[in-house]
Amino acid sequence: MPEAELKYLDTVRKSFTVPKYVTLKGIKYKVTGIADEAFKNDKVIQKIEISAYVKTIEASAFEGCANLKTVIVGKNVTSIEKKAFKNCKKMSKFTNNSIKLKY
Repeated sequence: MPEAELKYLDTVRKSFTVPKYVTLKGIKYKVTGIADEAFKNDKVIQKIEISAYVKTIEASAFEGCANLKTVIVGKNVTSIEKKAFKNCKKMSKFTNNSIKLKY
């Protein structure tokens, strides 16, 4: 099965769960990463749940998400890159369910 990184395009949801799969043009892709700057500077998002298939959260993925309060990391995340959560000043809950996260 092909793999894909997620780029966030919805600017009205306050809560978002990263899906396990996305379908594009009839092809089903497993979501294994959150792309660089995928949610950067989103002013609406308050809660993110990261699915079990995601392995990486790329640099600046959530940078500047001024209202992000809650992050729930899925069990297979192995890396969170630099500045992934930079300037998320309202973040008060970070739940790490990963059994593979090294740092």
